[in-house]
Amino acid sequence: MSKTIGDIGESIAKNYLIEKGWSILDTNVFSRFGEIDIVATYQSTLGFFEVKHNGKAPYMNPLFKFSKSKQLKCIKTIFTYCQRHNIPFYQTDISLELIIVCKGKVTQHLESVILDEFLNPFNGVYSSH
Repeated sequence: MSKTIGDIGESIAKNYLIEKGWSILDTNVFSRFGEIDIVATYQSTLGFFEVKHNGKAPYMNPLFKFSKSKQLKCIKTIFTYCQRHNIPFYQTDISLELIIVCKGKVTQHLESVILDEFLNPFNGVYSSH
């Protein structure tokens, strides 16, 4: 996807979030692990948004565009962002969300798409069995 199409999709997503009451903090946040398109706050939630433009396959399940590998890269970028901004990761209400833009509008907004095992570093370490 060209940078221009991605920029248009991100602009549409930013406007959508602002309409929903979110305050945009950052866009195109980079780390050595990857990029997160939008960082915003709503009440006590710090939201990290991945924007996908679904122009060529509007009926494709958007989670196919947000693989477990991509989610892991996003989590590492979120950790890096929190460290850079002195945000206590485990004491902050953080949400990773996916916004799908198609034909010039937001068609889907999937909240809390992150897999729990990425957020809980002790998941599976202690077992009751």
